[in-house]
Amino acid sequence: MNLSAQLAELYRRLNLPSPPAATTTRLTAFLNDTLQELISEPGIGQWVTEHSPQLTIASVANQAIYTAPYTVTRIDAIVERANNRRLVLRDWDWYRRANPDQTSFTGTPEAWVPLGFQAVQVQPTAATGLWAASTAAGDTTQTVRVETVQTTGIPFAGSLALNGTTRVQLGSATTHLEVTKFYLSATAVGTVSLFDAAASGNTLATIPIGQTFGRWLGFALWPTPASAITYYLDGENSLPDMSQSNDEPPLPVRFHRVLVDGAEWREYQKTNDDRATVARKKYEHGVASLRYFVTCPPDFLPSRRGDAVARSRFGSQYPATRY
Repeated sequence: MNLSAQLAELYRRLNLPSPPAATTTRLTAFLNDTLQELISEPGIGQWVTEHSPQLTIASVANQAIYTAPYTVTRIDAIVERANNRRLVLRDWDWYRRANPDQTSFTGTPEAWVPLGFQAVQVQPTAATGLWAASTAAGDTTQTVRVETVQTTGIPFAGSLALNGTTRVQLGSATTHLEVTKFYLSATAVGTVSLFDAAASGNTLATIPIGQTFGRWLGFALWPTPASAITYYLDGENSLPDMSQSNDEPPLPVRFHRVLVDGAEWREYQKTNDDRATVARKKYEHGVASLRYFVTCPPDFLPSRRGDAVARSRFGSQYPATRY
């Protein structure tokens, strides 16, 4: 059931044979609101959200902090194939107790620590100036806005107009130590990057085509890597709104109607229609049915003993798995 069919069903239910453009826009937003709400539901989101393939991330000697690719909104696991290991998830408090000085303890990482979203892919290694440029020569009408913390601890906020592929400096300050926000005034034609030098230097962040805000999911490796190792990251991608007529939600086809139920309830709620209560109950019943469908397959048999299989850490004379 694509977006066009969902809207047609809404028009039928709401008795709107020829709705104006403003109504279509509102109902489309209600459908997308319902979709985003559904994928946020425990038990549903992980099943229907678009999973990314295993992405490779290479560690860098003496670098503790890393970021996942732009589209990743949650990291599920980080594994190292060379030694057939999965890194252990730890929290920030544990990390600070185990590793007060990131540079003093290096080795082969055994754990990873989620750090939440950050404005850039890599923070400056020292106080620096900031420059921005696009990969498209025609990007000259967008404004790049940056907020930083300077070496004095005083926050800074400034902007600059893009000049196509030519790097433009953000003012004359060279004391930027941490970038807290990096965004554009409008969608750019090309990819917009933030640099720490007028030429060459390091790329601190890159905003992809079609996006306007810098947002990367950060994580730390413990201990700080002593060498380059390739890690494989399992994660979930963000789910864009439906925008084209033939766009379909990543839900089982039989449950596409739940989006229509949710949009219908939202429309009745907006117009203070008495039918909102009945529509909400119908929507919630659909959500419950969807949750059961995706979390309770026929082979799901809960057991107190558990059936997890772990790899044996013994030698080749022992079975490859243990129970």
